[in-house]
Amino acid sequence: MGTAWFNEDPDIKTEFKDLKIERPPQIITAYWVDANGKKTTKLLYGDDNIVRIYVEGKNLKDKEIKIKILESDSFDDDGIHEFEKTATKDKDIFSFNLDENIFDKGGEAFSSFYFNIKMDEQIDEEFCNNSNDYLKVSVVRYIPKAMRKQGWNMGASLQEEWFSRIGKSKSSNRPTENSPVTDLITMNWVLGFPRAKAVYDKIIKERTWINEAAQVVLSEKIKKMKKDSKLVLPQKEGELVDFGVFDPTLDTYKHSVNGDVVQSPIYDKYYFQFAKHSESTLSAIWNGASALDDMFATLGDFVFRVIGGGTITKKGGHYIIQITTLGIYVRDNFDFNDVSWKPNQPLGYWNIVTKEVATTPTSGHFYISNKSYREYRKEFEMGEDFTVYSDIKYEPVYGSFIIPISSLNKL
Repeated sequence: MGTAWFNEDPDIKTEFKDLKIERPPQIITAYWVDANGKKTTKLLYGDDNIVRIYVEGKNLKDKEIKIKILESDSFDDDGIHEFEKTATKDKDIFSFNLDENIFDKGGEAFSSFYFNIKMDEQIDEEFCNNSNDYLKVSVVRYIPKAMRKQGWNMGASLQEEWFSRIGKSKSSNRPTENSPVTDLITMNWVLGFPRAKAVYDKIIKERTWINEAAQVVLSEKIKKMKKDSKLVLPQKEGELVDFGVFDPTLDTYKHSVNGDVVQSPIYDKYYFQFAKHSESTLSAIWNGASALDDMFATLGDFVFRVIGGGTITKKGGHYIIQITTLGIYVRDNFDFNDVSWKPNQPLGYWNIVTKEVATTPTSGHFYISNKSYREYRKEFEMGEDFTVYSDIKYEPVYGSFIIPISSLNKL
């Protein structure tokens, strides 16, 4: 009897039936994801510049979502990017381009980001705003692009190779243990820089490859060729045989002195002379001693190595060693390791927006050093050191010396 009045009034029934309740939007979780939708806290080099945010909630469909990206630092949390998009479902991924233009203030080489979401004045919430959930970005990932703007294409190519390699193995900072790069640098390119050509010309002009010290080392290398079955010494009086190893096939072996594992072209085992080219220290370059250019970015300090070929003739109790060909090439370690006398080697002040490099602290520029790249590798597990070999430039020469037969037959 007490409820009959409700059931007997058809107008009231209709009113409640047609009423639609607008439920408020709600965000359950939101975080950074990679290209595969997997949760991440790192913007890797191979991901281009696309940053993605996964948002999951309720009643989000067709709602306008405002996302503001903020940079966390010790002074002020700067808003560096803001965008607005319409959610198409309750679980969605929003992406934007985190290009170098947002890094217009300079400062530290590492940046950390979190984000704020606003919606219909009902949601105003921060996400990923603690150190464990920040999106970490290193400005060194933008350096190759800046190098190309400078015309430093060779240096940029080697950096791109470095960034592309997995850097979490024990040998990541031991360049000789990793696969070398042998198909990028040419001797013609190297000799296009007058300061490098001056060192090369000195090798030829001063005939260092035939001096007394070179004769001793070459004799040892010929013995090694014999031991490695790369050479059979002449047995008969007047017999002449060719010598020289120019095989570019990569080989792995243990260094005879320090026992390190080495990957190198086979010919590199038999070099017998070298000439070092030393770039000026960066402080000297800043004072005008040299120039910041592609060779500095690509090689810095490096060595020319010399291999030889020719003939061996047996005569009496001696061998006549005649050198008719020199092969000269560049070998260098592409790494970001420091040495005790040059700690935390500076690599310039870079503006990754304008793609300019300065030699002194400058507004809008980031200070970049070897340490910047080591920190990148530690944080992102990308970046592997390696050795670099140029192609070989051959020079016809003539020089000879005599050694006792017994000295080459002792192994």
